[in-house]
Amino acid sequence: YNSPAIEWVIGSFMLFFGINFNLFYLLLMRKFKMFFEDEELHWYFGIVFLSVLFIFANIFVSYQDKIKALRDSFFSVATVISTTGFGTADFSNWPPLSRGILFILMFFGGMAGSTAGGVKISRLMMCLKGATSELKRQREPGRMVPVFMNKKPVSQNAYKPLFGYMAMYFLIFVVLFLILANETKDFISAISASTAIFNNIGPGFNQVGPSGNYLFFSPVAKLAMSLAMIAGRLEIWPVVALFYFKKRSFKHI
Repeated sequence: YNSPAIEWVIGSFMLFFGINFNLFYLLLMRKFKMFFEDEELHWYFGIVFLSVLFIFANIFVSYQDKIKALRDSFFSVATVISTTGFGTADFSNWPPLSRGILFILMFFGGMAGSTAGGVKISRLMMCLKGATSELKRQREPGRMVPVFMNKKPVSQNAYKPLFGYMAMYFLIFVVLFLILANETKDFISAISASTAIFNNIGPGFNQVGPSGNYLFFSPVAKLAMSLAMIAGRLEIWPVVALFYFKKRSFKHI
């Protein structure tokens, strides 16, 4: 954008709109304590802070302008975790550690109830807390280990839809990857294209990086990517239900 100020402003607002919109309502209602005590918000900004820190430490040697290195790190993390799709640096050329962090953030996405795509921070929190709880129960079978979100206990029934969603998520992801892998030159291009498409990121790495595009894919692959983008944006179930109920309705005709 040829303006550091513009990049800082855009990067900041990309992060802000990765926040749950219900929290903005709390701000409007002047419930500041509830806003700042939200656990998912802590995780979200904690992940962003650590990601920017590690990427900056990994790339600053290759930059003459250290402030630009920090700005590119911040902007790239903001655009990936908020699934906005903007770019100010070709992070395909960054070291493997930085690319690995951005690749992981592609799956994370923003907070639940935000404009971002991805799995969402709240689901990752529940998976991690559920796994920790199960690990403790395996060590002490008779022990009851409740899981808490925002200091409130989460029932065991809440995990059934979560695990069903994650299973369907990775099933669709694998199918999309196999379709795209047949038309890319390398594994990184295929896996990053699948991740970027399904999570509505935009740019991936190598062939589909910030300086590349998806033009070379066949019409069949583009159709699959279009469906995957819609499914990812609508969080899978509405699209799956559409085809499932349509199939069942045909049986009754």
